[in-house]
Amino acid sequence: MKKIASSLCFLLFFSATLPFYASAQKNENSDLNEGEMKFIVDSSELSIYQYREDGILYETHETVEKVDDIEEINIKVYKVDGENKLLIDEGTTIVSEVDSDKIEVESEEGEKVLIDTSNNSSNLKSNRVFAVNYYYTDGGSYVADVRYRVFSDSKATAIMAGQKPYYKDTRKNNSNFIRFQGHADGLRSKELDLVTFGVASFADDIIKALKAGNLLSWSLIKKVVGGAVKVGPFGAALTLYQYGKEWLGAREDYRKI
Repeated sequence: MKKIASSLCFLLFFSATLPFYASAQKNENSDLNEGEMKFIVDSSELSIYQYREDGILYETHETVEKVDDIEEINIKVYKVDGENKLLIDEGTTIVSEVDSDKIEVESEEGEKVLIDTSNNSSNLKSNRVFAVNYYYTDGGSYVADVRYRVFSDSKATAIMAGQKPYYKDTRKNNSNFIRFQGHADGLRSKELDLVTFGVASFADDIIKALKAGNLLSWSLIKKVVGGAVKVGPFGAALTLYQYGKEWLGAREDYRKI
């Protein structure tokens, strides 16, 4: 009788978990277009998602452990090749609640960034002035200060705040510059989307966290956006996450110029 009961329990467990397992497998094996994201698991304790960059499929695992008012976000990034997954990056971000409207984000290097989660102003402020010159065209984000100039003689300049050097001279047909140019324009485009969602003021906070050495974290962005956006928080968080990825892409190509 005990054997029959055990068998029934196993069958019930298997039948309950099989649909989720099959769904996860389907998600893992499905094709993703460049720049797309697919969530396999998305909860307050665990997030697993895939995205494609430069034709390569990546999968990120984020686990969240909370003790009192402190959350530890452990992030692991894998490169997916068929059924094989190779760990290529990992890190830990500590998030502490300072008060009901403020959180402190600390990287593994000990650098801290304070984020006001109540600040959902739709304005993107920049005290930089757009230059006007007949001899070159410019573009990119003046908010993140990720910009470029293309001169009439085919010379070009890439500009990125927080990097050394602050600007780099190159040629407009340099492949790394072309990619940097795309990211810079992408940042500007996403800033307009952030204004629409009312979370534009968080763009600078996310970049500060990335500069402090933190890995881009979906769990962190959900926490930041959740307190400020009552309507469409998932879309707002996704746009902010993509903004962070665009900035990281710009930094990578800037360093290669």
